[in-house]
Amino acid sequence: MWKKIYSTVFTPRLDDEEINERLETIKKSMPTPVFWFLGKTQSGKTSIIKALTGDARAQIGNGMHSCTKSSLIYDFPDTRDCIMRFLDTRGLGEVDYQPDCDIEAFSEQAHVLIVVMKAMDHSQHAVMEAVRSIHKAKPDWPVIVVQTALHEGYSDPASEHLSPYPFEKEGWTEMNKRQAATIPLELPRVEYAARVRNQDGGGYLVEFPDLPGCLTEGDTLEDALGNAAEALSGWLFVAIKGNQHVPDPTVRRGRNYHLVEPDLDVTLPLLILWARKSRGLTQVQMARSLGVTQQAYRKFEIPGKSNPRLKTLSRLCDTLGLTLELRPVA
Repeated sequence: MWKKIYSTVFTPRLDDEEINERLETIKKSMPTPVFWFLGKTQSGKTSIIKALTGDARAQIGNGMHSCTKSSLIYDFPDTRDCIMRFLDTRGLGEVDYQPDCDIEAFSEQAHVLIVVMKAMDHSQHAVMEAVRSIHKAKPDWPVIVVQTALHEGYSDPASEHLSPYPFEKEGWTEMNKRQAATIPLELPRVEYAARVRNQDGGGYLVEFPDLPGCLTEGDTLEDALGNAAEALSGWLFVAIKGNQHVPDPTVRRGRNYHLVEPDLDVTLPLLILWARKSRGLTQVQMARSLGVTQQAYRKFEIPGKSNPRLKTLSRLCDTLGLTLELRPVA
């Protein structure tokens, strides 16, 4: 009996088949963690997957395969012995994306939502809408924001990143606030793509895909585009004044698309609004920097009331890190 006890304790024999069965049971009972990457095309999602796994297979057409209508899945290290999965949305920002199918397909699995954005790409409306939809359905999923392609913001794209990394020191947040306005800020041009189509009864119908409900028409193409500028100005005027979300312009290509600019009394306050939000500043902070009341500053962001003098406009640009250029009109 002592020999049996001794062999059981000190030289146990394991049944490989039983071990494999138990491992399979454990794997089935435990959810496979899914890292869900949300981001526009070319934002760097695949590069992050390669960096995390060290696996060069993480690319479309090799390690990735379709799992839903709008997503690709990458099993690591492989489908049979998968210990983690990477979900990649396709074409975000190019087509209307509805995350319902992806949420349903992976609703019972542990998730980390990783939002990937190019640091200098301010047109992220489609990404943010997808994040809002997912967060509303799954508020307990953690969200990580990853900014990529920071080098595109350098004056010389070939420049190396700062070394040593300055943001590991204590008090860097205050330093960042002081230096933020010295970093050049590129804002999108205030021009929206208008889609022009022929109407059955004659004339042209014009609509702005980025701005719901913004449409007009005209007997000739010239009249239609002129009316489009008025419709665009009116839509933006109401949205800004009502403190509603103003979508960033989306790049759209095709012979039916024409770029349309709103009136200057809408363009100026919208640019100030975009610049302030890009800097992460509140109206109160801007008012303090300019030495005015919040009510006085607020007028700079309201169409029809934004009429700053040249000196005030120059101070606004300095505070927001913008460059003011005066050019003669031909």
